[in-house]
Amino acid sequence: MESPENSATSSNAMEKEQLQLFAFRTTEGHFGLIQKDENSVIYFVETDNPIYKIRESNSWDAWVQHVDAGYASGCTDTVTKEALGYYLRKHCETINPEITELKKVKRPGAYYPRIARENIDFNYVSTEFLQDARAYRNIQSALDDLFNYIEPSEITLTTYSHKIRELLILACTEVECLLVNTITKNGYKKKNQYSTKDYIKCKSILGLSSYEVQLTQYPTLKTFTPFLGWCCDNTTATLPWYKAYNAVKHNRSENIKDANLNHLLNAVAAIHILLESQYGKEIFSRWANRTDEKSIYTTTKRATWRCDHVFAPILIDGYSPVGDWKEERKYFEDYPD
Repeated sequence: MESPENSATSSNAMEKEQLQLFAFRTTEGHFGLIQKDENSVIYFVETDNPIYKIRESNSWDAWVQHVDAGYASGCTDTVTKEALGYYLRKHCETINPEITELKKVKRPGAYYPRIARENIDFNYVSTEFLQDARAYRNIQSALDDLFNYIEPSEITLTTYSHKIRELLILACTEVECLLVNTITKNGYKKKNQYSTKDYIKCKSILGLSSYEVQLTQYPTLKTFTPFLGWCCDNTTATLPWYKAYNAVKHNRSENIKDANLNHLLNAVAAIHILLESQYGKEIFSRWANRTDEKSIYTTTKRATWRCDHVFAPILIDGYSPVGDWKEERKYFEDYPD
């Protein structure tokens, strides 16, 4: 006779098999989720408005009737690009209905600590986030005070000082903290001290090289891409601002010129990018964030994830369907090197 425990496991497995969750993108880059669970279909679509998202549900029988013309192949067992595009064309006038990508989500409801890949409806506010946000707030405050004495411009980017050295060391140690927490909380283990050879694993996991940011109050100054050239062949030298941090930390007298404003602004920009890539793109949004946290940087470009690389919640039906994140997993256990 099957034990109750085994019976429950079998039942959960059957539920997961019945549930089909897909991620999709439109030609204009709108991201969405659509879920089929027996006779229920729920979908979610982002719009250009950060606080407005389309959320609707229907019965699968009604869905098939609505999109009958889209099922040219006669397949009504699952969602197809053609059917989804047809439905959006009929019911979502604000969304471009052309679907460029549609992929099944591998582990519906599963998330990974400090890795945000389109984490819809994810509550990122935790003790860790609040500590990280406060550390960033303090660094921003010190940098803002520095701007009272050094106006950020192309001319002043090479300006160096002991105060800049202090802030560069502080900012880079915060970068190290954010990077090491990401890998260790996702199952990465090492006997010796962590270094950039370990940190660089976050480059692809978080999409760091895709990010571009600007100083919000100095948008014409330059675009900061602190992780753009990061390379496995030389994991420290290919981060010039981090190399400068090591130089002024270990030998201030000979390397004081490396404690310049340009390196400092890149280091602080790296913190902004890490926080967004770990907790979500809305954490500094005036209308969409869950706290009052702000950043002196504005993200102008971020990572765009393939639909089979995003993490997504199980969609729960209701007046306004919501996402349910059920399971925390470790990235390096699910995706070993």
